[in-house]
Amino acid sequence: MGQPRHRFIVSNNYRCIVLVLVGLLLGIAMTIMVVDAPNRTRTRQQQELQAAQARWKAHNIDHYRLRLEREYIIGLPIPPPCHQDVRVVQGAIVDIVDTEQSYLCDSPPPTVEDLFHEAKAFLQDDTGTISGIVRMQSPLCHSRSTVTLLFHPDLGYPLLIEQRISMHPDWLNLNTWQVWINTGHPPPCYLWNVEPTVRSRVLELIPER
Repeated sequence: MGQPRHRFIVSNNYRCIVLVLVGLLLGIAMTIMVVDAPNRTRTRQQQELQAAQARWKAHNIDHYRLRLEREYIIGLPIPPPCHQDVRVVQGAIVDIVDTEQSYLCDSPPPTVEDLFHEAKAFLQDDTGTISGIVRMQSPLCHSRSTVTLLFHPDLGYPLLIEQRISMHPDWLNLNTWQVWINTGHPPPCYLWNVEPTVRSRVLELIPER
């Protein structure tokens, strides 16, 4: 009677080991997929950015008016967006009209070239550090930057540049797995009630001669 019980215990231990190994392999595979997906997206976005900038340069527009909307969301309360009318001559800003009372308007507005540089910087920022967004980061979590870019189909100038910061469990950290095994759920990666976001939108661009 003792021998079958021994085989039963060994069998259960073997199953537990197999389940743990399968879980680790699945976690590693999911992590690789999640980590590599943004890289593929960034490569495509960099190609779209280069093509858009080439269209903009081909039109040789250095006198224009811009209507801009800028938002900087780091938590609550959310400040009102900054709306500015900007006149650019030979690539330099010569006139600014703030149409919205917001402390975000204290920063100088960007030109189209500045917006291209901002888009490039966001694409190179995987964790969302260059935006100056203050965040609480758990040692078992990591931040991730998601960038959204839209360009004018003809003139090429940026219509929307957005960087959104989110927090996710670090599945490459063994302590993260320990928390999951002990509690039944991943470690909390609380950021705020909203995801920090930096957004610049060109509402209108009017070429001038």
